[in-house]
Amino acid sequence: MNPTLHQAPALDRRRALLAICGSLAAARVPAEQPAPAILGWHFLARLDVGSQDAMGQRQEPSILTRTQALGPRARAEVLQGDDDWRPGDFALTEDGGRSLLVYDLASRRVERLTPDTLEHGADAAAGLMKFKLRDLDIGVRRIGPGGRVAGMATTHWRIERRLRAQASLLFFKESLSLSDKLDFWFADEFADTANPLAALTLSLASVMLRLTPQSRAKHRAALDELPGLNPVRLHCELSTEDSDGRSTNTLAVEVTEPKRTAIDAGMFAAPTGFASA
Repeated sequence: MNPTLHQAPALDRRRALLAICGSLAAARVPAEQPAPAILGWHFLARLDVGSQDAMGQRQEPSILTRTQALGPRARAEVLQGDDDWRPGDFALTEDGGRSLLVYDLASRRVERLTPDTLEHGADAAAGLMKFKLRDLDIGVRRIGPGGRVAGMATTHWRIERRLRAQASLLFFKESLSLSDKLDFWFADEFADTANPLAALTLSLASVMLRLTPQSRAKHRAALDELPGLNPVRLHCELSTEDSDGRSTNTLAVEVTEPKRTAIDAGMFAAPTGFASA
């Protein structure tokens, strides 16, 4: 008898059993489902800086960033910059912009920026200059509906600050006064979304008032009254008057082209190969 013909029915039965077992296994183990997309925000943010004094008006180059944010986490990449922020440089935040890790691609260095580190930098720049606070007034108020910014309904808030102080360096003394106005436009749907460029701008604007422990405490208390630290529009007008006359600096940040989109959380990981500044 031909052995091949004798074995054929057994082989067929074995194939059938394997096919049935495979079908049962496939029924028991569901197909792997793709991970659900995590929705965050993608938007552009632009910073414009200007100044005016006895020498005239000046306008600094605008800084434009592209930001992807997931709640308090965000990555802002510079698309258009200046000598300090060049295209390709980027910043990361994990805490809604209260602290920023700023990455410089050219030098492969990373710097941590917070209101405190900026304050320490200002103290170092001032050197032996001392400040004595004479008068300080800070007011916070909710102005009301702020219209639509980037297609979102907003609420307009304002902080107004007035300060008189005396600066001294050895035998030199100078009286100065500061009067600042900080306007914020907050959107409810954007309230918990980190905006690194606005956070950095607000920190820079705050440094001017952080001259003494008393002024720092009052300034922090004023910020705590705001509904958040991530406005979709921010406008700061900072005026100083001393023996050289009056000078005014303006800083303005505005969000444009916001859209809800899937965000890859991996982009918030700190990259390797950067040395601390």
